[in-house]
Amino acid sequence: MKIKKKILLCCRNECEYSNKLISFLKKKNIDLKIFFSKRYKEKIPKILTKTNYDLILSFRSYLILNKKILNNCKIAVNFHPSLPKYRGVGGANYAIINKDKNFGSTAHIIDDKIDYGRIIDVKKFKINKNIKLKDLINKTHKNMLLQAMKLFKDILLNEDKLLKKINKCKIKWSKNYGDVKKLNDFYTLKIDIDKSFFKKYINATVFNKFIPKVEINGVKFSLIDKKN
Repeated sequence: MKIKKKILLCCRNECEYSNKLISFLKKKNIDLKIFFSKRYKEKIPKILTKTNYDLILSFRSYLILNKKILNNCKIAVNFHPSLPKYRGVGGANYAIINKDKNFGSTAHIIDDKIDYGRIIDVKKFKINKNIKLKDLINKTHKNMLLQAMKLFKDILLNEDKLLKKINKCKIKWSKNYGDVKKLNDFYTLKIDIDKSFFKKYINATVFNKFIPKVEINGVKFSLIDKKN
């Protein structure tokens, strides 16, 4: 009797694309374990580190896999929701602001650095210049799901085919890494206004539903004082 390969899937809790990947994998002749990731800086449950896996798949997971669990598997693969041009977080945000014509997802081997391991496959798609962030993220996750299913079906359980695919792929990661701090700075639109005047202005204008606004190129944005 052929022994089933042990697969660990680390995916996102309450995520339609994670659920679709689970449904796909459950139809395969494998021994599947699933960990649902819920938040950043999660710790890996000890029970997951006590098993030797043939393959670990990280799909929309917050988990950063440490050396202990990586040493307990033959291959660990992450699906990064961006092109190699954007390591870390915020790829979709930067693609829109930079007016990129293409976006996509990247499958790569997981090592001890974030978004740094050998690239297996890059799946691109064209994006409209007026695309909104929500639409781009949804399109990326769908693209990533199709990429994960195809790679699992074709090469991920065959080490020789996987190695050949990796050696054939010549795409490299960007040297730049986008962390949470950079993304938070990106979300902060800085307007050169005197701080003391701005505080007085907020005090003089905020009352119930009445909120001051800033107009940029004809578009009005509400100003909210988070401290109140």
